[in-house]
Amino acid sequence: MEHIPEKPEWSLLDFIVIYAGIIIIGALWNMNGEWLSATLIKSGLSDDILTLFLFSFVVQFTITLLLIWLVIVRRHRISFLQLGIRWTSSTNFIKYGLLGGLLLLLVIISLSYPLQWWQPELEPQIFEEMLYSATSWPQLLVLLLIGAVLAPFSEELLYRGVLYPLLRYPLGTGWGMAAAGIIFGLVHWDAYRTIPLAVGGAILCYIYEKTGSIFVTTLAHGVWNGVMAVIVYITYNNLL
Repeated sequence: MEHIPEKPEWSLLDFIVIYAGIIIIGALWNMNGEWLSATLIKSGLSDDILTLFLFSFVVQFTITLLLIWLVIVRRHRISFLQLGIRWTSSTNFIKYGLLGGLLLLLVIISLSYPLQWWQPELEPQIFEEMLYSATSWPQLLVLLLIGAVLAPFSEELLYRGVLYPLLRYPLGTGWGMAAAGIIFGLVHWDAYRTIPLAVGGAILCYIYEKTGSIFVTTLAHGVWNGVMAVIVYITYNNLL
């Protein structure tokens, strides 16, 4: 794809610095959970688990974008276009974003069935726990905004926009997709879900390769996350 740089001006070390920064700052933030709870109470806000999760996500989201800007864009003096932040045709959004996201969802569900049989008591992910804690439609909508829009955008910018071109250059398109997908699966630190996540990551790389737009991969990723979130919420609350 002509929009993806053949030889990125940034390096794998830059990606490692960004990822390490996100982990370290996130850990430091979580260590001050009691301080955050006290601050929320003093300000009149609730310190329930959903509010704490929301604040933690905002910090992580902000740090991710800020580090990408400082380490990649500002340091190397590159355009955001080189990271895939570009508009594309409506056809790409429909074909690769919407329909691609639905196909991605079906693939992930198919890969998850053996996992549910092999490990039926699998511990839920943090976002899944938040869905269990949602007791109103406003809370669900906020979680959907996070899970289907904001989180996919930051992840796509980091793993497709920054990481994938770094692996694509030395490994080629196919192996680059596979390697980026594997890393995407591993960095979620979920041993049982690594394979479905890795396959999902590779498919998102393919969508990025076809469109050159992070917005399209964000839509596909958002469809995947959003539909799964709604299914989890409806199933848990016996709404059908």
